[in-house]
Amino acid sequence: MKIRVPAYFTFLVRVYGFNILLFFLCRLLFHSITLSKWPLSEETNRLEIYQAFLIGIQFDTVVLSYLLALPFLTLGIINLFRLKQERALKFIRLFLLLALSICLFIQIANIPYFLHYFYPISSSAFLWIDHPKYSLQMIMQEKTFIVYIIPVMVFILLEYFFISRQYKLTNRMMKSAIPLSLKIRISFVLLGSLLIITGIRGRISGKAPIQVGTAFFSENALLNNTGINPVFSLVHSCILDLNSTNATINLMPDNDALHASSEFVHIDKATINSEFPIARSIQAERESDKMNVVIVIMEAMSKFKMGKWGGPQNLTPSLNELKNNSYYFDKAYTAGIHTFNGIYSTLFSFPALYKQHPMKLLMQVPHDGLANILRNEGYQTTFFTTHDPDFDNVRGFLMANGFDRVYSEIDYPSEWRQSTNGVPDHKLFEFALPQLDKMASEEKPFLAAFMTTSDHGPYIIPDGISFKAKSAEITDQIVEYADWSIGQFMESCREKSWFNNTLFVFIADHGLSLGHTYDMPLSFLETPLIFYSPEKLKDPKIFHQLAGQIDVAPTLLGMLNVSYVNNTCGIDLLKEKRPYMYFCADDRIGCIDDQHYLILRRGGKETLYEYENLETKNLITDYPLKVDSMKVYTFSMMQSYQWMIENQRLKFIPNQSKFSGQK
Repeated sequence: MKIRVPAYFTFLVRVYGFNILLFFLCRLLFHSITLSKWPLSEETNRLEIYQAFLIGIQFDTVVLSYLLALPFLTLGIINLFRLKQERALKFIRLFLLLALSICLFIQIANIPYFLHYFYPISSSAFLWIDHPKYSLQMIMQEKTFIVYIIPVMVFILLEYFFISRQYKLTNRMMKSAIPLSLKIRISFVLLGSLLIITGIRGRISGKAPIQVGTAFFSENALLNNTGINPVFSLVHSCILDLNSTNATINLMPDNDALHASSEFVHIDKATINSEFPIARSIQAERESDKMNVVIVIMEAMSKFKMGKWGGPQNLTPSLNELKNNSYYFDKAYTAGIHTFNGIYSTLFSFPALYKQHPMKLLMQVPHDGLANILRNEGYQTTFFTTHDPDFDNVRGFLMANGFDRVYSEIDYPSEWRQSTNGVPDHKLFEFALPQLDKMASEEKPFLAAFMTTSDHGPYIIPDGISFKAKSAEITDQIVEYADWSIGQFMESCREKSWFNNTLFVFIADHGLSLGHTYDMPLSFLETPLIFYSPEKLKDPKIFHQLAGQIDVAPTLLGMLNVSYVNNTCGIDLLKEKRPYMYFCADDRIGCIDDQHYLILRRGGKETLYEYENLETKNLITDYPLKVDSMKVYTFSMMQSYQWMIENQRLKFIPNQSKFSGQK
C-alpha cells in the first residue's frame, strides 16, 4: 500500500536535505581555507577528516532541527485540525528564508573569525557591539571582505530560489491534495515530533545531548573544530552568558581560593589581612630612582612572528636587537586574547576571566594600578592610542584610574588617519615624542604607555616613508613595518636628553592564531617581554622563568625601587618565581609550566600536553597530581580576583583592617 505523505512534511524534509547540503558546502569551504593556512601533517589519518564531516552533519542536524521545530509545529497542527494553511505557509516561508540566511551568514563569517582566533565564533563577537561604526569600518576596510561576502550572497540566493520554489510546489499540493485520514495525520505529527526531538538532541545514544565537546575526537585541533557548526557554538555561548551564574566565575569556594592564593604570594598566615587577603607591603631597599617609564604594548606581536614555534625569521630586527640588549623574559604569556585584556592586565596586574571586559564592567570599581602608584610618587601619566579613545572604554577607564591624559585620533592631524585603526604606528610615535619632551621639561618623571595598532587588519603600510618590506605577504610585511616603527622610535629616543633616565618595556597585547597544534594556540598567548634601559640594566640577561602581563607592573616598580602595597595577582619577576603561568581565552583556561600545557574548556574536554615539541597526545590521566596542582594554582588566583571584584577590594585602603605580611 502506498503511503500518502502530507505536503507540509515533504516540504520540511526537502528543506532539511537541501540545507544539509548547503551547510556541508560551508564546512567544505571552511576546511579548504583553514587547510591552506594550517596543512595537515602526513601522519594525519584521512579517515579523521571524514569523521569530522560526519560529526559536522550531527551538529548541522541539531541547528536545522531547532529551526524546523516551529514550522513543523505550526503546519502539523494546521494539518491535523484541517485549518486554513495558506497564510501560515507564507509566514513559514519568510521565517525560513530569514533564519536560514542568518545561519549561512554566520557559517561564512566564522571563517575569518576562526582564522583570527582559532576557535569557532562565539558571543565574544559581540564584545564590541557598542561600537558598531568602528567594527563595521574595520570589516569593510579589510581587503579579504569580498572573499567572504561572495559565498554569503551565493548561498543566500540559492536558499531563496529553493525555498520559493518549494513554497509554490507545496502550496499547489496542499490545494489539490485529497484529505488524509485522522490516523495518518496523527502518525506524521508523532513521527515528525520524534525526528525533531532526536535531531535537537543530536545523539541517539548516551545520557547527555550533543555538546561542543562532542566534536573533540582527534589529537588534531583543526579537525576537532571542523565539525562544530558555528551557529551552534554562537548560540551555546550566548545561552551560557545569559545564565547569571556564568556572569562571574565559580571555579572553587572563595575561602579556599583566598587561603591558597595568599600562600602562593608568600604571605605569612599570621599576618593575613582579612579585608585584603593577597595584599603585601613591598619595601624598597633604597630611595626610588624616579626614572621615566615608557611601555609599548604591541598589537598582536606573537613570539611566533619572532621565529618561535617555526614562525618566520628576520621579520623583527629592531625587537631582536632590543631583546639582545635587555632583560628579556623568554617564557612570558599574555593574560588573554583581546586588546582590552592586554591593556588592563599590563597596567593593573589582574588576569583575564573568561569573557569579562574589565574596562567596561569595572568602570566604577576603584583600582590601584601602575599609573596611580607612580602618580603618588610624583609622576606624570599619559596613554597613547591610535584610534577612537572610547573604543573598549579605554579613555574613561584609564583616566578614572590614574592617567592624566589619553591621546587618540582626535588629537592627530586628520590627514594622518588611514583607516578605522586611526594613524599608523610610526605616526603615533612621531606625535608622541614632542609630548614626551614636554613632560620631561616639567622636571617630573613620566609614565607613557602606548598601544600600537598597525599589525591589525585592515593592514595598511603607509606611503612616502623609508621603510621597504622584504617579505611577499602583507601579513609579514605589516610585522616588518610595525618593527621598523619601533626601531625608528627608539632611534629618536636615543637622541633625547631624557633617554638615559628612562626604562622601556615592550610587550604584546596578545598574539595571533598562527599555529594550529592546539585549539588554544601558544602563538596567541606567548609574548616577548623586554625591559630595556642601557644605563640601568647594563648587563643584558635572558630569564627562562615563567612570566605574564600581570607581572609587568610589580617588576617595573621593583626596578624603580618604589615602596608600595602590591594588592594584585602579579609578582616581581626579579625577586619571585611562579610554579605555573595561567591565562584565559574566552571559554578556555590555560596553565603552563616548563614541560606541560593544561587546557580547560568550559563545559568541555580537559587536555594536558607536553608542548616543547608540540606533542598532541593527551596526558590528562597520566599526571593526576600535577593536573590538580595546576588547577589549584590557576583557580585560586582567578577566584581570588573575582572575590576582590565583587567585594570592591581592587584598591587597597590601609586603615580598613590590620595589614598583611611584609615582603
